[in-house]
Amino acid sequence: QHLCLHGPAAKAVGLKATTEAELKEKQVELAQEEAERIELQAEVKQMGIDMQAWTKIRNQENTDNTATIKDAVESIEAIGTAIGVLQEFYGTAALLQTATASKQPQSESASMIIEYLQTAQEDFEKIRQEAETAEKTGTEDYEKDMQAAKVSLAKKKALIEGKTGERASLKVMIGQVSEDLADATK
Repeated sequence: QHLCLHGPAAKAVGLKATTEAELKEKQVELAQEEAERIELQAEVKQMGIDMQAWTKIRNQENTDNTATIKDAVESIEAIGTAIGVLQEFYGTAALLQTATASKQPQSESASMIIEYLQTAQEDFEKIRQEAETAEKTGTEDYEKDMQAAKVSLAKKKALIEGKTGERASLKVMIGQVSEDLADATK
C-alpha cells in the first residue's frame, strides 16, 4: 500500500520537512559561528600574552643596551684621560731627558702602553656603536611588531563582535524557525 497525501496535508508535510531542514542548517551555522568566535577569543588572549612578553623582552634589551653604552662611554672617557696623562707626562719627561740610553726604554714602554690603551679605546668605541645600533634596531622592530599586533588585535576584536552579532541573529532565526516548525506540526 502506498499512502498518498493531497492538498493541505501534503503542503503541511512539505512545509514541515523544509522547516526542519532550515532549522538544522541554522543550528549548524550557529555552531560554526560559535566555534570561530571561541577560536578568535583564544587568539586575542594569546596575542595579549605575546605582546606582554615582547614588551618585557624589549625592556630587558633596552636595559642591557643602555648599561653597555654607559659602560663603553665611561671606559672611552677614562682611557682618553689616561692616554692624555701619559702623553703629557712622557712628552714632558722626554723633553727633559738627555740622550742617554737608559732613559729610552722607558719612553718606548710608554708608547706601547699608549698604543695598547688607544686600541682598547677603539674597541670600546666599537662596542658603544654596536650597542647603539642594536638599541635602535630593537626599538624600531619592537614598534613595528607592536603596531602590526595592535592592528591584528583590532581586526580580531571586530570579527568577534561580528560573530557575536551573527550568533544573536541566528538564535532569533532558530527561534522563529522552531515556531514555524511547531505551527507546521499542529
